[in-house]
Amino acid sequence: MFFGLNSIRSNAASSILLEEFDGFTGRNERFVGVGEAVEPVENASFGAIASYQVCACCARFHGPTTEADGGGPVFGLNADDRGVFGPNGKPSLSSTDAGAQITRTNQSWASGLGTAATVTYAFRDSVTTMPTDTTGFSQFNATQIAATVLALSAWSDVANITFQRVQNVGSEFSDNATILLGNYSSGQDGAAAFAYLPGGMPGAAGFSQVQGDVWINSSLSYNALPVQQGYGQLTLLHELGHAIGLSHPAAYNASAGGSITYSASAIYYEDSLQYSVMSYFSERETGADFRTDGAGVRRYSAAPLLDDISAAQRLYGANTSTRTGDTVYGFNSTAGQIWFNAGNELSPLVFCAWDAGGTDTFDFSGYLNNGQIIDLRQGSFSSVGGLVGNVSIALGAVIENAIGGSGSDTFRGNSANNRFTPNTGTDVVDGGLGTDTVVFSGARAAYTITWNGQTGTITGNGQNVTVTNVEFLQFTDQTIAATPSGGVMVGGDITNETITGTALADVIGGLGGDDVISGLAGSDTLNGGSGNDTLNGGDDNDILIGALGNDTLNGGAGVDTADYSGAGTGVTVNLTSGAASGGAGTDTLSLVENVTGTAFADTLTGDGAANILRGGGGIDTLSGGGGADELYAGAPGQGGGAPDIIKGSDTTNGSIGTAVSLSGAFDLFENPAIADSTTIPHATVVATSHGNVEYYRVTVTAGETVNFDIDGATFDSTLRLFDGAGVELASNDDNASDGGDSTDSALSHTFATAGTYYIQVGRWVSGSAPFVSGPPPAGQSYTLHVSSPSQPTTPIVLLGSTMNGDAGADILSGGSGTDTLNGGTEDDTLTGAGGNDTINGGDGTDTAVYSGNRSAYTITVSGGVTTVAGPDGSDSVTNVERLQFADGLFDAAGNALTGGPINGTSGADTLNGTSGADVINGLDGNDVINAGAGNDTIDGGAGTDTAVFSGARAGYTVSTVGGTTTVTGPDGTDTLTTVERLQFADITLIVGAGGGQYFAGTAGADTITG
Repeated sequence: MFFGLNSIRSNAASSILLEEFDGFTGRNERFVGVGEAVEPVENASFGAIASYQVCACCARFHGPTTEADGGGPVFGLNADDRGVFGPNGKPSLSSTDAGAQITRTNQSWASGLGTAATVTYAFRDSVTTMPTDTTGFSQFNATQIAATVLALSAWSDVANITFQRVQNVGSEFSDNATILLGNYSSGQDGAAAFAYLPGGMPGAAGFSQVQGDVWINSSLSYNALPVQQGYGQLTLLHELGHAIGLSHPAAYNASAGGSITYSASAIYYEDSLQYSVMSYFSERETGADFRTDGAGVRRYSAAPLLDDISAAQRLYGANTSTRTGDTVYGFNSTAGQIWFNAGNELSPLVFCAWDAGGTDTFDFSGYLNNGQIIDLRQGSFSSVGGLVGNVSIALGAVIENAIGGSGSDTFRGNSANNRFTPNTGTDVVDGGLGTDTVVFSGARAAYTITWNGQTGTITGNGQNVTVTNVEFLQFTDQTIAATPSGGVMVGGDITNETITGTALADVIGGLGGDDVISGLAGSDTLNGGSGNDTLNGGDDNDILIGALGNDTLNGGAGVDTADYSGAGTGVTVNLTSGAASGGAGTDTLSLVENVTGTAFADTLTGDGAANILRGGGGIDTLSGGGGADELYAGAPGQGGGAPDIIKGSDTTNGSIGTAVSLSGAFDLFENPAIADSTTIPHATVVATSHGNVEYYRVTVTAGETVNFDIDGATFDSTLRLFDGAGVELASNDDNASDGGDSTDSALSHTFATAGTYYIQVGRWVSGSAPFVSGPPPAGQSYTLHVSSPSQPTTPIVLLGSTMNGDAGADILSGGSGTDTLNGGTEDDTLTGAGGNDTINGGDGTDTAVYSGNRSAYTITVSGGVTTVAGPDGSDSVTNVERLQFADGLFDAAGNALTGGPINGTSGADTLNGTSGADVINGLDGNDVINAGAGNDTIDGGAGTDTAVFSGARAGYTVSTVGGTTTVTGPDGTDTLTTVERLQFADITLIVGAGGGQYFAGTAGADTITG
């Protein structure tokens, strides 16, 4: 949502947008630039500024920096607070919307919004004609040239715009470039500088030679010799911002002899030098303060600030190659730009961090006795080095770590795994989301730790630190869990660590290094990360994830699982030999009972214990070994097709230029969340937000209709559809017909023209009507479904696994692919599920299980092979004695059986007997057993089991002796053990503990006390 833009008009002759002001349209409409006045002269008593000097253009770029009209907030609005109104009542814009406001003319050197561009620049050699009302041309001096190169690098740091310098042979200067920079000494009513917005690349329609040019008033000393974080450097940065397409945050009404004030001219709250170098107004208007001594000696940013970065990236896309490694900002800086380096004369600093990757650190350790606020959240401000609100983090950038100074500092974490290093002083750490660590300077014995609920205080070695939402305390000799009240989530680092959990259920990740991780008691999840790790599960049922490297996995007591589901290729795991190899490295396993495979082709072999082997996806081979094993083929049992797009929070698709492509992501996999999913091609994005709006692109044909649908968002979502030029075609907020959450959004659009289009996922800005889209907070989740009958699909291929039961009474369960199930030597239960399966029961009395009633299947026997064809596919069955259908037990020829055991599984089963005398064993799970007619023997096994009878309670006699219940009636005389409920046609009896007590339940919600 933008405000107050009714003053923009078009110059038909030059196709340049002009900002028109009351009573002053300018004497030369070639200018879109804005004149700049001298630095403000401040009244010591009242903080006023000198009268504004009129500029010689139709609009002013870079006028005086005005002082605050009055008191402001503490230090501005952070990202979570923006988007409604500021403390002074002015409308507030999110950083994304402010960036769009600053680039509202959509003028750039690129072919479209969010598209990269390369632009030439040069320092003028000479001029034949000066701009109107200017005199005294001169070439840039060496100091100005060096300052310009730095300012250009600041813009290209954050956006995909490349600057190429042009020079005449043997000279520093040239007049043959797109952006030309030169000095003038008088005119333009004393303005400090002026510039021209872009108008398209040279040779394009409407291009003018003056577009992109920058003129600096060299009669002003700060312009003649600009210094970093001085006003002259800000002037260059500001004018070059205009030269690449950025305007002022508002159309300031300039007039000769007048003045501009924030209260009268700013149309939204964030129009200040705290948020944008394109603003006229002091950072003090929004509560920040960049004065080093409180008396007017001010620092100015030498690089784009928070909203400037959003603006530049809107025009050219984000530069995702900037600082992709582990970067330090502040002291000991490795950021590569002088304005990030506190180790020289630039301290203290004013900057906004744009960072494209790595594990990064704010190091403000050299600031002494300043109570600092260090906030690691995107779009939020820190107050460091004695200034207020002077450091921020751009949307889409993640800074993981922070180091404090010697004063009393306050740290605020983000959703990443943060490491906080307090120094001396009384410090406060709120880790926020993620797995966070506080690092101390001494050994554990030097500190006293006290807890008050979830808040801990750690004192000793000259430190006093209060922590909340922190999982890990690291001392010089050991690392411990940070809370005594529950299982912890602990994240290590890239070094070799020894990490010990608690007696509760912990989640511990080693990250890098060769780690030793011990879970102790509790059902823990241990993840070694990269490196050669040792994982000790300890007591209880643990999940061990070796991840990358050659790891040692020791389950300890309990029933433990080695989990390879995150491996990049298939694995071979043998619990008998204790060896695992494949996508995650070469591991050694001991005291591990269960294995979870990968999404690829796995070979999993059990041992003599009762194992559960899960194949995951892919074509797997599962062999149980001895013991009563459970083998499960991969779910869903299909291959091919197009997998969902998993968009993590580290993917910064916050502009059209960085949009994630949906090409090749469409298939016909069944998805209940998508209408007609098996007949209409569809793609699914499972996303975690990165802190900005998020874009996806789809290529369509003319006349194609595409449906976009948000499901399960953890925020109030919005959808906006754009063409390649950034023109909005459609939008939606809170789709009334959406079957999911009432705040989910959906829209359908028919495209008249073939091409590539962009769907934006945003968050509804509270209170806005019509709705305004802001960025979802980082770490939020949503699912985006896109469907269209015209999209090409990736074919689906049914995959199948091989399962070998070996010794023991095994349970083998296939998937929907073409599986092979071999039962082994004991009485096995084999479920082929979907697909055309091959089932061999082997020795023993084996049962093949089918989902439907007997009448739905055709059974034929030929040459010792039984073919069972029906809803589950067409299976070839050998060495199987029983076929279990939903309505009863039958022999291999399809004849109803009278007797013989009917066995359930470890899950919740529905077991149906025959008209004969059956033996039915429910085994584990909450089973429902309908024995039918005949004198049956029923053992419910573990769980809460229900025996079902056909008649009303009055028609039966029920008695219990020594834990055995006998039910006699129209269905015969049944003998029951470990069956907790008797369900008759009119009532359900609950068998009391130890038998002999019966309680009648009804169809409603009952409370029964024995």
